[in-house]
Amino acid sequence: MFVDQVPREQASDDVLALYEQLSPDSYMALLDIGPEGANGLRIVPTSHEGTGLPRLAHGEAFNRITERLVRLSAPWGTELLRDPGGITVPLGET
Repeated sequence: MFVDQVPREQASDDVLALYEQLSPDSYMALLDIGPEGANGLRIVPTSHEGTGLPRLAHGEAFNRITERLVRLSAPWGTELLRDPGGITVPLGET
């Protein structure tokens, strides 16, 4: 897994103003691959909450991210299953 932090030290005021416009919301996509191919896809919501360092999303941020992913996936016919830890994407036959 790779986690990146947006550097804020020594950033100009203009760059800091741009950072403030970025959404704090994101997610990690974890693809489980075995000898037979893809076994599953897990999506875990994250939020940087103003620090630039992503952390697992909880509460309002978690709900906002999962609801958005479900809504944006619906037109494509992609089923997303929400649970307390994130989202599971059922994978069809390959």
